[in-house]
Amino acid sequence: MNKVQGIFHAMVLTALLLGGCQSSEYYQERAVNRAREYLLKKCTTLTPLQREYVKFNKPLIMSETVIGDSTDGSGVISPHARVQFNIAWVIPGKEKLHMVYGVSDPSMAMWFPERLIIKEFVQPDVARNNAFRAGRLYALNTLLSLPLADTNRIRFELPEVFKTDYKLDFNPEDRGITAEEAQAMMKLAQTSLVWNGTTDNQRIVVVGIGQPDLKSWNPMISITTTPDELKKHVITEEVKLEQPRIEPVPPPPPKGKSDVEKLLEEIVQENKG
Repeated sequence: MNKVQGIFHAMVLTALLLGGCQSSEYYQERAVNRAREYLLKKCTTLTPLQREYVKFNKPLIMSETVIGDSTDGSGVISPHARVQFNIAWVIPGKEKLHMVYGVSDPSMAMWFPERLIIKEFVQPDVARNNAFRAGRLYALNTLLSLPLADTNRIRFELPEVFKTDYKLDFNPEDRGITAEEAQAMMKLAQTSLVWNGTTDNQRIVVVGIGQPDLKSWNPMISITTTPDELKKHVITEEVKLEQPRIEPVPPPPPKGKSDVEKLLEEIVQENKG
């Protein structure tokens, strides 16, 4: 009896050891299967072909640490952290990403689906964001006499963007650049970032140069001005549309007499006779 109990205990210990030493790939695959089953159960708008795509294609896995230190100093996520894992499929025919959300330890051993998120991810306009950041910083560093309310507007509000024609100084000596660099700067597009002041009659303007889409945009000057003065420097681009050429419509060809009309004429002639 003791021998049988010893064998049984050894088998249990072996099962526990094998069960506790699964690889990270095993846990990840198990989490993916759970997410796949959850998505197919919750999303009833998929076509049969789209459901087949989810069944047999690998998803994207996105993660972010939500609780605990993200690393232990070696670049490896701490095993005690709690991580948000989003398992997502880019399904053909669907504009939005289908994403299954769940939280687990970094190994995904205890990951379970909690919610289905259907979301469209819009890529940020990096050039525009960089220009706004540079314009804000330049305005705050150069317009030092602005009241606090105006500086807060610059910090927290998005500016309007205008193509302008302010006169800028490209003198190589003043700018500390070469004549060739000055010539190159003069060829760049001038674009201004404009914030509304706290008063109706004030605009805060940072004038810069770069590409028309704000790529490589750099501030040159900052001013406060009135709406009327700003309008004098805003370039209004007039789009000239080519008018379609109207061909003369030829007159319709003369119609021959129908059979009914011929029959009526014959009846009239017989009555006259």
